[in-house]
Amino acid sequence: MNAQRLQIVVTKLMTQARWLVFAAIFGALAALIACSSADDATPALDPTSTPDIAASPTSTPQPIPTSTPASAEDQAAARVMFGLYVDIYENDAGGIQIPALERALELRHPGLIPPLVEITRFALEDDEAAALGDTLHQLTGESFAGDDFFSWYEWLGTQEETVTLPGYAGWKVSLYSPFDPSFHSFIHTGVPTTIPLEGIQWGGVARDGIPPLENPRTIPGLRAAFLDPEELVFGVVINGEARAYPFRIMNSHEMANDVLGGVNVTLSYCTLCGSGILYEGEVNGRVETFGTSGFLYQSNKLMYDRTTETLWQQQTGEPVVGELVGSGIKLKQLPMTVARWGAWFEKHPDTTVLDEEQGFRRTYYHPDDARAIYFEYFHGDDLLFPVWDQDTTLDAKTRVLGVRSGETARAYIAEQVIEAGVVNDDLGGVALAIIGDEVADSVRAFRRGDRTFTLSKTAGEVLDQDGMRWRVTEDALVSEDSSLAPLPRQTAQDVFWFGWTTFFPETELWLPTTSG
Repeated sequence: MNAQRLQIVVTKLMTQARWLVFAAIFGALAALIACSSADDATPALDPTSTPDIAASPTSTPQPIPTSTPASAEDQAAARVMFGLYVDIYENDAGGIQIPALERALELRHPGLIPPLVEITRFALEDDEAAALGDTLHQLTGESFAGDDFFSWYEWLGTQEETVTLPGYAGWKVSLYSPFDPSFHSFIHTGVPTTIPLEGIQWGGVARDGIPPLENPRTIPGLRAAFLDPEELVFGVVINGEARAYPFRIMNSHEMANDVLGGVNVTLSYCTLCGSGILYEGEVNGRVETFGTSGFLYQSNKLMYDRTTETLWQQQTGEPVVGELVGSGIKLKQLPMTVARWGAWFEKHPDTTVLDEEQGFRRTYYHPDDARAIYFEYFHGDDLLFPVWDQDTTLDAKTRVLGVRSGETARAYIAEQVIEAGVVNDDLGGVALAIIGDEVADSVRAFRRGDRTFTLSKTAGEVLDQDGMRWRVTEDALVSEDSSLAPLPRQTAQDVFWFGWTTFFPETELWLPTTSG
């Protein structure tokens, strides 16, 4: 491997115009990891360093597999694909070579389109970008710049069918294995998958480069003087034990493997799609912990389990690449609430909260501090990564509560629910009460049975059609009449609009003028 070539590629990746915000976040992550203690997780790549990967046998793409015979046309196109890798990393002449692109035009094999699109992320010089853009134009009929990865990737997602060449999986992961050779454990030739491998994107960090919290340190809520009452936390209650996970801490870790109320749980937070989901930490009858793979699909993180190294889609809790694909296993989602710290603490005075001392030498800035990680992303409209088939009904980062019942999905704009107080709705044959809390800035969903509810003048309560009071808890609506069964919480996701509709495109949007 040509170390200088690798350094040029890294620098280019970090400075392409459409990736400026990404580069800032990537640099912040690298700085955070670099100053962590010795027992921290594997660090993210520092874009100013030159990793020593010369000894890694996985740094070169694997040959075309022989288990499935390939046609002569497939083999010829695959040789061009592998040649592009050599041009990027190992050719002393430097950069993408015109003969490789000319050969791609001679072959006109549709399987060359996905790797050429991937290469748009690596274009090193203006002439290379121009040649690459022209080649893709002649193969596809589309006209985007040769270094416009966003546009080419989004175009690829509009195609009803794409073709990939033999060895494509190994080739693709080899592009990013210089940043972390262990990526080959996740993606390799022949790996079972339920998502298109050409849709997987490298997120800019190594495996666990955003280090998960393992049994995070906690303190009593009374001692959490570092938290502003108005800042957001993920609030959880299991078997009577309450815990708050501040956004300011979870933004830097995105994953917490924890035990609460005697239950093993994983809080998985995809900052890119604004989706925090609490999963029960059990897979196929065994306790499991999860990490961050460094890869994304549809701007949603792919997490991995530490036993089989299968990749899981954070948004759905399903295995999508690896050993457990097709197993029928799906992670069990548990109730969790996004709330302001002050309101959460008032409602749960015995809560514990993550300590700001987690064994990492870093400062967890208030999310509204310009120095905070992801500050620009959360305060801007743009996405960092392209997404296929975006629903543009709402702004991409509009906060919604996404709810599913059977095959039916619906999204409720959080701001509208909070303004309404209570939304009585029916979804897939299930009667729901979607309840907003203005003080806590939270929205929750409950099964309401045959009752309809309105907001009470007493905080933390709702009234049914008979005027009976029901207390809003994290598990259920609890009646003042102890003879009535509690109405259970309905699992839901507090998430950005694009993050919900990308994975549940059939979703309906609740509007106060037409529903409820």
